[in-house]
Amino acid sequence: MAIKTKALLVVSLLLLVANCMQYCVNGEPQVACFFIFGDSLSDNGNNNNLQTAAKANYNPYGIDLPEGATGRFTNGRTQVDFIAQYLGYAKPMPPYANTRGSDIFQGVNYASGAAGILYESGKRLGDNIYLGKQLNNHRLIYLEIDERLGGFDRAKQYLNKCLYYVNIGSNDYINNFFLPESYLSSRIYTLDQYTTILIDKLSEYIKELHNMGGRRFVLVGVGLIGCTPNAISTRGKDGMCVDEFDAAAFLFNEKLYALVQTFNNKFTDSKFIFINSTEGTIDGSLGFTVLNAACCPTRDDGQCYVHGVSQVPCLFIFGDSLSDSGNNNELPTTSKSNYRPYGVDFPFGPTGRFTNGQTTIDIITQLLGFENFIPPFANTSGSDILKGVNYASGGAGIRNETGSHLGGSISLGMQFANHKVIVSEIATRLGSPDLVQQYLEKCLYYVDIGSNDYMGNYFLPQFYPSSSMYSPEQYTQALIEELSLHVQALHEVGARKYVLAGLGLIGCTPGIMDSYGTNGSCLEEQNVAAFNFNNKLKALVDQFNNGFSADSQFIFIDTQALAIDLCDKHEFLVPAAPCCQPGLSGECIPDQMPCNNRNDYVFWDAFHTTEAWNLLNAITYYNSTTGSAYTYPMDIKHLVDYEITKMELELTNDSTSQPSATE
Repeated sequence: MAIKTKALLVVSLLLLVANCMQYCVNGEPQVACFFIFGDSLSDNGNNNNLQTAAKANYNPYGIDLPEGATGRFTNGRTQVDFIAQYLGYAKPMPPYANTRGSDIFQGVNYASGAAGILYESGKRLGDNIYLGKQLNNHRLIYLEIDERLGGFDRAKQYLNKCLYYVNIGSNDYINNFFLPESYLSSRIYTLDQYTTILIDKLSEYIKELHNMGGRRFVLVGVGLIGCTPNAISTRGKDGMCVDEFDAAAFLFNEKLYALVQTFNNKFTDSKFIFINSTEGTIDGSLGFTVLNAACCPTRDDGQCYVHGVSQVPCLFIFGDSLSDSGNNNELPTTSKSNYRPYGVDFPFGPTGRFTNGQTTIDIITQLLGFENFIPPFANTSGSDILKGVNYASGGAGIRNETGSHLGGSISLGMQFANHKVIVSEIATRLGSPDLVQQYLEKCLYYVDIGSNDYMGNYFLPQFYPSSSMYSPEQYTQALIEELSLHVQALHEVGARKYVLAGLGLIGCTPGIMDSYGTNGSCLEEQNVAAFNFNNKLKALVDQFNNGFSADSQFIFIDTQALAIDLCDKHEFLVPAAPCCQPGLSGECIPDQMPCNNRNDYVFWDAFHTTEAWNLLNAITYYNSTTGSAYTYPMDIKHLVDYEITKMELELTNDSTSQPSATE
């Protein structure tokens, strides 16, 4: 029987029996005890007091557990927690570090984050409890059970009835073999030789467990380690899985499956099963909509940032309706959105955001670790300004006159003037120009503007003379030059980290296609203008990165290229129609019912996108793949100051803690 079929059959039978027995046996567990060996996939607190970056005893880990962050490397329960429940246990197995008294008779969890089969695996992150040490810890438990039951024979008879779960090996590849800068393994061995060493060492450990009474074993293979967000972002190409990593997992699993067959033939008094973790794929059919990105914002080592510790001290936002969060609410303009159905999916209802829920920059704000959204300049007060300000204004452009046919708006020049007011207030609070400079140098400046300079200026000759004064090339050059002056002015008041977002497919918005398109097609003239703007903006980023001092860094977001690829990769059922009923200006008609299936729509109204679309954009802006065509020369995650990692380790490590049970 093929590995694939056999593995699926075994898992199905286990789950079937587990569910049946859970209800058929008066609450009694199906095995006398459950012992767990492994890495971060199973760890539930053994690393908490170790000197290591591989720990998870802080928020947002455990966000969906009643007891909060326990040391589990997930938002809720782990796989072994669920298996313990299926086996009939009222509680998960306690971690060895916290095991006391009669707890040991139900089982112990020895797993340790970053641990491997080999001693050195994962040690670059700090201390861990490798598989050999986990077995030493189990030997101590075995001796204690022997003492309590009154002899080795009784202890073995008891342990014969227990289940032994072993899930380890991933770190021997991702935190050893595939890190030649830290380990020699790949220079000494071929992949096949190295994998054989792992299996041989694992075999020795399993035999030791057998000698101590183990008779029922679950041996879990290595999963698709090349398809984790960390692997894709650091080693993948064009957002694809790292085939080299996955090939290692397949090889390990083949050899592990052969070992299981050998053990079943050799130890006739025992039963070994193999779980093939590379079988199948996680896709939309299982209800998952985000398959290649982390739910929490992550550090370089793949761990979540500490919740509440933002990666930058402040975030300043400049832009138009794509980022506006309420600055237009009190302006005399038709470009406002502080009424229903706007905000139908936002926690605070209609706030002035031009979408059903969160904007792209709202989501980026959360990915950066801020607990609250950045407030609009119109409502900013007190110490709020130290976290940042949103100056964006619906209908606004780089040029002062842009969008004036709709009423009042806050142009980019006026937004920068408002920022100078805020900088003055920060100076008053901090008390020194030098302190202000040091503070603002660590902040992030996000600029997303220019669409209205085309849609609400150049391509409206009935309101603006721009198209009669400039050729498209001349006009685009004028926009870039004006934007350049404003950015240089920002630099003069302390800005050092910039995100300059390009224009999207402005010719493919429902408002443009309905008004100017032919047979529902995009208006290529506008898309070409956006494309040319983006090329010049990318060149400006190169110019700034080469011209300013090394402490300054600019990145460019190619929104248009991303939009094209997102449309290809994600099957939005309604890509070119608004979810709400738009009025003459393109905004939603007040109090009209929008569509119910909002996650299937790209556009919310005639010009602005839905929260579902904004989410996909924000994730890519923040954490794109290496060499991505969308974020140049890097993504937001790599732009921000990673000194925060040191701060987090100080928060999570207790240097005065007593030696742990594993030492």
